Amino acid sequence: MQHATFLEIACREAEEGRSAGERPAGALLVKDQVVVAQSHDRCKVLNDPIATPEMDCIRRAGRRSDQRQLTLYCTRYPDM
Repeated sequence: MQHATFLEIACREAEEGRSAGERPAGALLVKDQVVVAQSHDRCKVLNDPIATPEMDCIRRAGRRSDQRQLTLYCTRYPDM
């Protein structure tokens, strides 16, 4: 997969967030061309100001020993 493909997936996540009444933002983590985790903004639905796509994506990826090999793709500048 190419970078553009991963950004398209992140954009689909952002659209899913918009449809749910959240900010239109999406993110995903990738390792070796494989999507490890993906998410969209969930601050309102979870009532959690830290449930931005980037942070939620990291949470979904869980505790990993290979974090340094992951690439974060997001539709906006990371809020971290």
